Amino acid sequence: MSTRRLPKRETLVLGTIDEIIDQGVYVMLDEYEDLKAYCHISEISGAWIRNIRNFVRVGQKVVARVIRVTRSGQIDISMKRVSQNLKRQKIQEWKRNNTAINLIKFAAEQIGAPADEMLAKVEGPMIKEHGSLYAGIERSLDLGKEVYEELDIPDEWAETLVKIAIENISIPTITISGTFNIMSYEPNGVDLLKQALIEGMEAISKDEADLKVELITVGSPKYRFSVEAREYQIAEEALETVSEKIKEIILSGEGNVAFERDN
Repeated sequence: MSTRRLPKRETLVLGTIDEIIDQGVYVMLDEYEDLKAYCHISEISGAWIRNIRNFVRVGQKVVARVIRVTRSGQIDISMKRVSQNLKRQKIQEWKRNNTAINLIKFAAEQIGAPADEMLAKVEGPMIKEHGSLYAGIERSLDLGKEVYEELDIPDEWAETLVKIAIENISIPTITISGTFNIMSYEPNGVDLLKQALIEGMEAISKDEADLKVELITVGSPKYRFSVEAREYQIAEEALETVSEKIKEIILSGEGNVAFERDN
């Protein structure tokens, strides 16, 4: 639950449609306690609306942009001023926050501590340090108790929170894969090829703990390569590093290198 009394203008909010009238809808803001916002019919959709009930229903979850907050506390929102991509991001953010809060509550139950007390002590510092409660808990999958020790969280709490995070959170990854076609026409071409493959893999930074790479022989001149990482950029950089090292060695003589990505 947000500690802010009112959302700011331009803030994206998630809400539940509570009431439908001829000229608009009233939306309960899920992230703000007991706050209701109004969306005029002209702000529901970019399309012409003849029957408002063909576009919205009571109980529907919506993402909207705050367009006005009056001194009296009236909140006006727009549903049509939010792109589909931003809607997906906002809903994902809300789901992750709920997941994080539930994990905190579960940890409190395991320890026998008051859930509100644990949430109050963990949530604020996590948001300040990592941007969100979920991001901080996710970070503990790599750093363990260190994430909580930095925030002066009791050791027993930290151990339980890390254990629950490991048991309940899986970090999504992306994979880039394809096939290298490598040919060397040098007398020592076989040795150059082996050197290129070995040094190509060794060139990847060993500091990337979340990086998984594989290079296997399909049958000369084809070599299957795949890289799995949490971020697309990290995977791309790994592919480029391997490719550049292989090219450096093979093209130092007579040869060629090509990489064909999977669809």
